[in-house]
Amino acid sequence: MIDRPLSPHLQIYKLPLAAIISISHRVMGGVLFVSAIVISLLCFAWFAHIDFNWITSLIFSWLGKIKATWLIVGVVFYALAEIRYIVWGLNHGISPTFVSTSNMLIVTATFVISAMCWVKMWGGL
Repeated sequence: MIDRPLSPHLQIYKLPLAAIISISHRVMGGVLFVSAIVISLLCFAWFAHIDFNWITSLIFSWLGKIKATWLIVGVVFYALAEIRYIVWGLNHGISPTFVSTSNMLIVTATFVISAMCWVKMWGGL
């Protein structure tokens, strides 16, 4: 057997921020899709007068607030990344400067908007 070096794996590469945002955008799309289905089922149960007091108590508990907080982060991130993809689709902003600027803008705006929502939801820091 010939002793050859192993081929490099994906773990040794440092992905650029644009790739991380793109992958996260796709994953978040799936998470938001599942969350929309769950919310729709809860609305259907409410309109059908199905007793779901245990779900209501779970939604308004601290665990529900944590889920809602992460859902807000996901919605904000997904919306901001989608706006960037729309701009790219119009053939504007394909330059490397725009890509790096929009990456930092997406991350910063997601943090700031989510923090404002977090403060409003939890009643302060």
